Amino acid sequence: MEDNILNQELIANKLIDEEEEFHHLNNPADGIKPIIKKYLGVPKSADQSGNKFYFSDGDAKVEVVVITNEIIRVRLAPHSVFLDEFSYAVPKLEQRAIDFTLTEDENEFKVSTSAVNCHIRKTDFLYHFQIATTL
Repeated sequence: MEDNILNQELIANKLIDEEEEFHHLNNPADGIKPIIKKYLGVPKSADQSGNKFYFSDGDAKVEVVVITNEIIRVRLAPHSVFLDEFSYAVPKLEQRAIDFTLTEDENEFKVSTSAVNCHIRKTDFLYHFQIATTL
């Protein structure tokens, strides 16, 4: 009976080869350079477009979006190309007027609302969040 069983290793290798050859025809990321794991460099620029801030190290780009006073969204595009926004879990939120600021000092950029601060450290592009305090 074992003579009738095909070589499982050959079958597995054939399946792997077929998967590597498969390409989605409608893939919006087609043509983007392969992603190589590396750390972000020093942010060289900060640009604002409405409620979105873009920080770049020359190759990668980080998008910081103020959604509400309590929600700041961060996305990373390793080669500065963001895919279209979508979510299976979060409905589209209507835009409301939100007060926010971008400040910069020698150590960091800071995106702030009345409820939360997003700190982006200049030395290594590390970002973290902090609950805003009122003085």
